[in-house]
Amino acid sequence: MNDPNRFRRRRPRSSFTSFILDLPGLRSNALWKKVLVAPLYLLVALLVLLGLFGGGIGSIVDLLVIFVIIIAIVALVNGSLPRFKIPNRKVAAVLLVAALVLSFL
Repeated sequence: MNDPNRFRRRRPRSSFTSFILDLPGLRSNALWKKVLVAPLYLLVALLVLLGLFGGGIGSIVDLLVIFVIIIAIVALVNGSLPRFKIPNRKVAAVLLVAALVLSFL
């Protein structure tokens, strides 16, 4: 009840730190989840960098397709993703199929 730090202001987090802590797998601050998702996020970052500096418009389209596939899978797992205007699993499934078809063209 008499906590001396209760009136102390917490320093606001930077937007980058807030973005990182909002990623799935890092929100709960559980070590096993961080260990599990860290290689996956590094792989995605590597794919993005290779796509950006790999050359050509094809690599940019490939990056966009990879992004849509990831977003569609997350929406399928969660049921919806309002941030990306995906209201239900049916729309997520259509996006996933469309992105997979584009990836093989």
